[in-house]
Amino acid sequence: MRLFLALGFVVISLVAYSQTAFDALRFSTLDITATARNMGVGGAISGIGGDFSSLSTNPAGIGVYRYSE
Repeated sequence: MRLFLALGFVVISLVAYSQTAFDALRFSTLDITATARNMGVGGAISGIGGDFSSLSTNPAGIGVYRYSE
């Protein structure tokens, strides 16, 4: 039984896909272009304002600040 179990794990590990070096490079970029709030709504915060990352596309959006962060 242990032999079949070990053989099953070996076969599964040979055909299973995992993260490659190219995936690791693609997902580890340090190109941060916005705040977490802006990235969380898919970049649509620039029309709404109230976030510092909207300053580059909508300078009037910075006037929505009511409280300090």
